[in-house]
Amino acid sequence: MKRVALIVLVILALLLFAVGARREEDPITLPPEPKVDETSAATVRFDDTSVVVEVADTSALRTQGLSGRASLASGTGMLFVFEREDTYGFWMKDMRFPIDIIWLRPVSGRVPEAAAGTNGIDAVPVEIVYVVHGATPESYPAIFEPLLPAQYVLEVPVGFVEGHRVKFGDRAEIHLPS
Repeated sequence: MKRVALIVLVILALLLFAVGARREEDPITLPPEPKVDETSAATVRFDDTSVVVEVADTSALRTQGLSGRASLASGTGMLFVFEREDTYGFWMKDMRFPIDIIWLRPVSGRVPEAAAGTNGIDAVPVEIVYVVHGATPESYPAIFEPLLPAQYVLEVPVGFVEGHRVKFGDRAEIHLPS
């Protein structure tokens, strides 16, 4: 009886290992980008893709962020817009899914007055100053904070950073509706 139980246990363990194992060389496959009318939406454009974003440009919107939502669709994100550059920290309080977080600052180091909010300018050239990939709800209460100041923070679905090879120093453009 003990021998049969041991054999069953070993078989179950092997099955669980085989089902749960992922080979390191398996590429990450991203879902297709959604078709969105980008002429009326705020976007962040990288070399090979655009992210349609909700803009969080008030204290209330920035505080709420993505907290409490069930998910974030591929090709979408939330762009946090601040009045000035600083080392803004982010945490995963009340989050239900993992995300990648990208801190951005204007390329020139200054943003024209009209670009400080969501109106008045079409595009702001930015560079990536810090990236966190795979921030999980379980990481709360840890605070993710950049080493360099940033004026914008972009939250995107987990896997975006790796799938699009986004890294420190890369350039992008933030397009805000006029």
